[in-house]
Amino acid sequence: MRFLLQRPLPDELLSSALVRTCIRFDVRIKALMRSIHGSGNAPSFFHMSNIGAYAEALCMEPRSLLFKATVFPSLVAFRPWERREGYAAEAIQPHPGSPFKLSALQSTSIYVPYRRVCSRCIRSDYATHGWTYWHVSHHLPGVSICQKHNVRLRETTLSTASGNARWSYLLPGGVEASLKRRHRSDFEMELNRLAWATQAGEPWFTLGPLSERHYRRQLEKSGFVDRDRQVSTLTATKWVSGLVSRLPSTKGLFEDDPSLAWIEPVLRYPCSLPQPAFKHLVMHAAIASARQPGLPFLNHKPTGMTFRDLGALDATAARKLDERIRTAKRRGTRFTLQQLLEEQGIWTTFRHARSRFPATLAVISRHRPALLRARRRPGDWLPQA
Repeated sequence: MRFLLQRPLPDELLSSALVRTCIRFDVRIKALMRSIHGSGNAPSFFHMSNIGAYAEALCMEPRSLLFKATVFPSLVAFRPWERREGYAAEAIQPHPGSPFKLSALQSTSIYVPYRRVCSRCIRSDYATHGWTYWHVSHHLPGVSICQKHNVRLRETTLSTASGNARWSYLLPGGVEASLKRRHRSDFEMELNRLAWATQAGEPWFTLGPLSERHYRRQLEKSGFVDRDRQVSTLTATKWVSGLVSRLPSTKGLFEDDPSLAWIEPVLRYPCSLPQPAFKHLVMHAAIASARQPGLPFLNHKPTGMTFRDLGALDATAARKLDERIRTAKRRGTRFTLQQLLEEQGIWTTFRHARSRFPATLAVISRHRPALLRARRRPGDWLPQA
């Protein structure tokens, strides 16, 4: 049965080729999977494991199948070369003791929660190949436009999440899809261009991790921050949030992290921190498409407070924080330490200069034993730093 497997068509996902095989030869997906590599589980929509077994059945080179019929290239971008090779080897032939687990890359369904179609691709695919199928380029994180026909993609109600219950034998030709008409912004077009280029392995930044000060240099070169000033991550977060909130293809960013907390470590700390490639593409697109050259709007603005002002603020915040924690312990209320400090209006200053708040730190230290005990009682209150 394994040799019934259909070869992926141009820009077709591997899981789509499996669906076409099941439809054409009237076989069940679990029986087909057992004949190919021994596992009877239904594959995910972004399936990219046991590639060697598929390549053997199709008489193809494994790396060619991995890089052309899956979204693997777009997931390993910005990672060290040795890790990319490790993930590729694990995808081709899984090893139980390998440190490169593909689960570390499987964030695609978070950023692409539903399957997408292009009405013109459906017609052209059927006329050319006699089939409609799911395209790789339609399901890259950040993509909202068809690369071939330059029209906005339609979103279906079919989930891309994995699991036997979510497996579907449907192809684009038999699925209803909705279209949200939106104005195309420069940010959207740049994000689509970068996503396609990353999948194709074209940009220089797909070869490995970025330098530690990459984004800092890009912001200085664009005039968004002065050389002698820190980056205001609060302003940067609002800026990026305003760009991505207008695009349906980026809504997964908010569902995964509503506060977009990943922007701060990307801008303030070394870029080699393990962030998904999609987040790097968002930052590159935001910088490249901004229309404010020469305006340092990301400069961190000093608060203007004196040490005497900070001392009074620290004393007041410490007293109120102690009261709130005692009240929470008595009532069993759940909250986070960040929420309490935001109530006092000192969170932003405290997180960057904790040494200037000795009284507040003393309150936190005094209640730390209770916090540690509470962590062993899941139902109890649990402030978190």
